[in-house]
Amino acid sequence: MGQMKLLMDVHMPIAVTRALRRAGIDCVTSQDLSVERLPDDALLVRATELGRIVVTQDDDFLAINADFQLSGKWHAGIIYSRHSVITIGQLVADLSLMGECMDSSEVEKRITYLPL
Repeated sequence: MGQMKLLMDVHMPIAVTRALRRAGIDCVTSQDLSVERLPDDALLVRATELGRIVVTQDDDFLAINADFQLSGKWHAGIIYSRHSVITIGQLVADLSLMGECMDSSEVEKRITYLPL
């Protein structure tokens, strides 16, 4: 159990990361960690090693999650939003709410879809 820590993949607008940081949410970008060129499945593994939940708008993570579940691999969680159906403001609001109200264990081994 613990506070949610986020890893924003390269598909997330930097404005979201900046707003979350101002709100006190623990988030880093894949660029901060120099892992922006990792394949998506390796990024999920690295995020999990760091105890971080991947936040993405990349559809590839939907299939990666399914593969992890089928093979019994554990991951720290994925928060997914389709960029065409959510605004930056809604992303910030939903992620802030999750950061304030949810524990990291509530998103393990699954995808949480935004908007809430």
